[in-house]
Amino acid sequence: MISRTMKVATEQDAMQILIVEDNDVVAEGLSRALIMLDSRICVHRVSDLQSAQQLLQNGPSIDVALVDLGLPDAQGIEAPTKLKIFSPDLVIVVITGDSSSDTALSLIRLGIQDYIPKSEATPNRIFRTIRLARERYEREQKLKRIANIDQLTGALNRRGLLGAIRESNDVAVRLNIPSALMTIDIDHFKEINDTYGHPIGDLILRQGCRRIAHCIRENDVVGRAGGDEFWVVLNGFTRPENIPGIAKKMLKSFSAPFRVNTDIMASISIGVALMPDHAGTMQEWMQKSDIALYEAKRNGRNQWAMYHADMKPADGTAPQPGGRVKLQSV
Repeated sequence: MISRTMKVATEQDAMQILIVEDNDVVAEGLSRALIMLDSRICVHRVSDLQSAQQLLQNGPSIDVALVDLGLPDAQGIEAPTKLKIFSPDLVIVVITGDSSSDTALSLIRLGIQDYIPKSEATPNRIFRTIRLARERYEREQKLKRIANIDQLTGALNRRGLLGAIRESNDVAVRLNIPSALMTIDIDHFKEINDTYGHPIGDLILRQGCRRIAHCIRENDVVGRAGGDEFWVVLNGFTRPENIPGIAKKMLKSFSAPFRVNTDIMASISIGVALMPDHAGTMQEWMQKSDIALYEAKRNGRNQWAMYHADMKPADGTAPQPGGRVKLQSV
């Protein structure tokens, strides 16, 4: 059950802090201490992971979450990891009784901003850590936007995408939370460039990227890997049977003409691979998605293909034994 403690003039002007802690005495004491240190703070309290996800989905925009590693429905790094997947822009500070270097390293690798051993979790230390974590996150995001953004489309570039794929791969392997990687090409894009010129081709790339982005969730990732190739990472899905609907939605979004001085038709081909179902490493995951894309193209384009073991790579080498190719179109 969600409870709220507030001591601010207007909630909109306050720093929104979420405390995820199942010990009511600890949570209440921490709430009061933080508000005494800064009256501009608004504190929200929940006692388990599910309630935290519900508040993040339906409640106010949270700036920082303080998360305990021992919750009724999540143990260890599971809670902060799932919250980071659920809300990628959330700044998370972990309060833990485990001060080992291995735990600290695992948390930092998963994108957690900071952690505080419970033995050192005084109100002043927590408040200082919250402020520094938020400032550090904002600086990191600014640098990432400069280094990881594709100047043509405004989406992630190849570098940014590789980072997103790596993070999703780590979560899938460590916590067995499945993810999907889509490799997408615009069909016959070279002919479009040759016929209409590169400025028109650039407009189609920008508009095409937006069409793809409108088909996915906020916590998923889309970007331009280079040329006319896009990658989409579907993070932490629990129902693989939803993937066909997403792929078909993307294909349908390209059925309308691109209005760039004149109406131009362009379609896409999509290859999909699942982690960890289809691959054990990040490199293998990317290769399997690319093989599926090649299969979609080889079978006529304007369709999507889920990777399967008897698909042939682009070099035509023999497929692995077992199964049959699964292809779908609009």
